[in-house]
Amino acid sequence: MLAAVGIWIVLDGGASSTALAQSPEALPSPSFDTGEREYFDPTYPSWATILAHCATPDGFSYELLIANHMGALERQLFELSLVTRADFEAFSRDKQLAFLINTHNIHAVRRVAGRYPVKGIENTRLFGSALRSRDIFVLDRRWSLAGLRGKILGDEFRDIRALFAINWAMRGCAPLAHAPYTEATLEDLLERQTRAFVRHERYHRLDARRPYFDASPLLKRYRDPIERDYATLWGFIEHFADAETAAAFQRRPPKFRWGKFVKKLNDWRAEQD
Repeated sequence: MLAAVGIWIVLDGGASSTALAQSPEALPSPSFDTGEREYFDPTYPSWATILAHCATPDGFSYELLIANHMGALERQLFELSLVTRADFEAFSRDKQLAFLINTHNIHAVRRVAGRYPVKGIENTRLFGSALRSRDIFVLDRRWSLAGLRGKILGDEFRDIRALFAINWAMRGCAPLAHAPYTEATLEDLLERQTRAFVRHERYHRLDARRPYFDASPLLKRYRDPIERDYATLWGFIEHFADAETAAAFQRRPPKFRWGKFVKKLNDWRAEQD
């Protein structure tokens, strides 16, 4: 892992516990006037600023976002709202998927930031499910986080790696990537995110003595689309795991032991306490 202050980049190696304790950095975000430029920038510069300063492999710093980067969040939300359905349909397939992933993650963060501190995203709504609240207006219609997730993971895009790109503000999800998804970076980031998730000891661990593979329940819940894309669940693990785990799966696939999905907030500070 190569880490810079406030920015984390996952390379092909596995994540170590000591390298994961990178602290977000408190730097100011630029303020903006919505009249400055009323167009959508597909590189998501404001979201890039937020991720660079607030996202780590251990979670997201909502406290830092609220203290220093709400201007950037407002700017990015404004730009997302400018994209019409006609604009979206003219995008390439990768540009569409990048837009949906970023939109989901930005609005999950927005929802928590508006009511922080909370124990989890479901605590941001008094009645009903926060994930099913249709309070996101993009592409000329209203969406919920669950609706966006369904669109991202549906048959239109057919890429289960996108599951590890979206985070609905829960610790059981894969951590947010270090940078926005764009048309140019989508393939590389999807591959890196999936590999990082499979190799992260918080979610997956090989017990070669038994042999067992402790696994995230996300793999069980989404087993069908995983096997659609990688033939078998074992093949998926072998593709993204470290060398030791891949070798164990080649010799004789270990039995899966499914963990419990953690719904508490993906708050970086909570992980340090």
